Amino acid sequence: MTISCIELRTVVQARQGNPIAEIQGETVVLHLASGEYFGLNEVGTRIWKLIQTPLTVDAVVIQLEREYESRRDILEADVVRLITELQDAGLVAQIES
Repeated sequence: MTISCIELRTVVQARQGNPIAEIQGETVVLHLASGEYFGLNEVGTRIWKLIQTPLTVDAVVIQLEREYESRRDILEADVVRLITELQDAGLVAQIES
């Protein structure tokens, strides 16, 4: 299986059906197929919530710019890295646009 590269124009969505628990602003996601747990900090949790419906990576970055004080280039790199990790783990899917 080949996984495509995540770019700002990529539309992504969290895969449904994996149990999650939110504890004090952080989220733990259980990937049922592998049995692995993935921990998300406050910003990771916000990204997870944003991608419950299909959204471009750029739209995620724009929303985070509104909510957090951070430079755009840093947000872009962090969002792309997290979404790539979640995709590689089978928790996020790219949606055809």
